[in-house]
Amino acid sequence: FMSRHQLAAVVMGLESKSKISKFIYGTHGVSLSGKIPAPVIIVPDKYKNHRLETVVLAVDNKEKLKKESLKDIEKIVKAAQLHLEFLHVRTPEEVLSSGKSASLKVGRTSVELSVQPAVSIEAGVQKYCKSKETDMVAIISRKHSVFYNLFNESVTKRVAFVSRIPVMALHE
Repeated sequence: FMSRHQLAAVVMGLESKSKISKFIYGTHGVSLSGKIPAPVIIVPDKYKNHRLETVVLAVDNKEKLKKESLKDIEKIVKAAQLHLEFLHVRTPEEVLSSGKSASLKVGRTSVELSVQPAVSIEAGVQKYCKSKETDMVAIISRKHSVFYNLFNESVTKRVAFVSRIPVMALHE
């Protein structure tokens, strides 16, 4: 269906659920992220703002971003004339410096990276998005092994279930 209709993204709603049902059942939007060749935009059921000007891409500053992973968000940012920011959430387990900003390599280009200290990735993303009045958060969805998935929740799932704004999961 996607290739036949040349879709740029898939948009799905996210119903509020109890913590146990989130863990056991998850959501179709999160399940699709990383498995289809297009971004999946997960919209919380209580989201009513419907403004789209600023998107923040939450990244791990230890990794070099591949241009290939960013092609979908670049198309959407360009087409909708959005402002794109890069964010790294610094959690207590990290031993890196505690500056407010850093840089990250995107291909051969260095981009400014905002740093948000927080107890968890989802808390940091939520705090940053609220303080900067961000309209959507994007995350690069990575595939994990079945063993990993048995014992850990994906960052995409954790962020999607606490976010008050849409979350765009990009295919790695």
